[in-house]
Amino acid sequence: LGKHIAKLTGWNIDLKHPLFEISVHINDEMVVAGIPLSREPLSKRGYILHSGLRSPVAWILGYLTQIQPGDIILDPMCGKSTILIEAVKCLQPNAVYFGIDRNHQQLKTAQANVQFVACQNNINLLLSNGLDLPFKSGSVDKVICDAPFGEKHKIASDIHQFCYKLLQETQR
Repeated sequence: LGKHIAKLTGWNIDLKHPLFEISVHINDEMVVAGIPLSREPLSKRGYILHSGLRSPVAWILGYLTQIQPGDIILDPMCGKSTILIEAVKCLQPNAVYFGIDRNHQQLKTAQANVQFVACQNNINLLLSNGLDLPFKSGSVDKVICDAPFGEKHKIASDIHQFCYKLLQETQR
């Protein structure tokens, strides 16, 4: 495909140092081409001090949650708090957010991120286990989470047991 575009446009192809990339996805129903609109990747946010989950993915998770003003939102495994920061900063600043993580270092980094973006009034961070939540049943409106799946962050139990426990705990 690249050769055909180069032939049609007269462009030179330099795979090691491209000026820009064109991403093309082809399936039986359609062809989708994507061209970056800036040189910087969307994931490079100036307001995230320590990046965790890629910011566009965090934004999409927040968007799909359809956060409304006044909602109480929980991320039971918040890590560096990227999801909550994206939700406050870009989607709904008038909700109450709780981030929980059992890892003290992750929570310390999350706190630095929250302070850097000045979201201390919106995001409350707690050192706790996301599989044993310190909330009354029915006290949270929506749960948003990028749960670990055993690759970057190890889980102590079988992945199926872990997912079952997480879903059981967050739906109460």
